[in-house]
Amino acid sequence: MGDEDAVARSGILLYRLPGTSSASRRPQRSMGADASASPWRITAPGRAVVHTQPDPGHPDHQVSQEVTDILRAATDARGERIEVVELLAPTVAEADGELLDYSYLNRYVTNRAVLLGAFDDPRDAEAAAVLQHAHPDREIVQVDARDIFRFGGGIHCITQQQPLQERAWN
Repeated sequence: MGDEDAVARSGILLYRLPGTSSASRRPQRSMGADASASPWRITAPGRAVVHTQPDPGHPDHQVSQEVTDILRAATDARGERIEVVELLAPTVAEADGELLDYSYLNRYVTNRAVLLGAFDDPRDAEAAAVLQHAHPDREIVQVDARDIFRFGGGIHCITQQQPLQERAWN
């Protein structure tokens, strides 16, 4: 699975972070996750972007704090501390009395761009700036993703992209 080691079984996500030997179990619905997603992503060697829910009243708040704390204590495959970049969750958490699972991590990474969900949310521009830092060699393009999420998916969920991996051969 590469630098990010997340395995889904029976509706529970298991996260095994680099430099740790234990797994953290979380309900599948947590933090915009589907059976192949996690609340964090490796965007470069030694750098992880983590979904952060700052609202203590939101169901994802505690688990986002736990994941962030685990990542901050973890080391990468080289034994170095991971740079943890927090990506704040959208402020819009409900529509028509239903809890929304909006997440900026559910994005589409191409060889030259990142398609980032926008939610008509005050944090949309901040999320674009954070992901520009995480992906400095790619253009960040925001697209309205509210309908995609409303019908149970996300940009990553409906695309399953595989960007080109360039290798340096000795």
